[in-house]
Amino acid sequence: MPPARYANARQIVVEKHRGAIQVDSTLGKGTTFTISLPVEG
Repeated sequence: MPPARYANARQIVVEKHRGAIQVDSTLGKGTTFTISLPVEG
């Protein structure tokens, strides 16, 4: 993900929704982005 798009995603997920973004990358295998959002209830 280009840095500008990551910054936009982070702003929405972390700052506006109090969530988290986790990035796991393995050379030659790829990258996994995990987005977690809190559940209100």
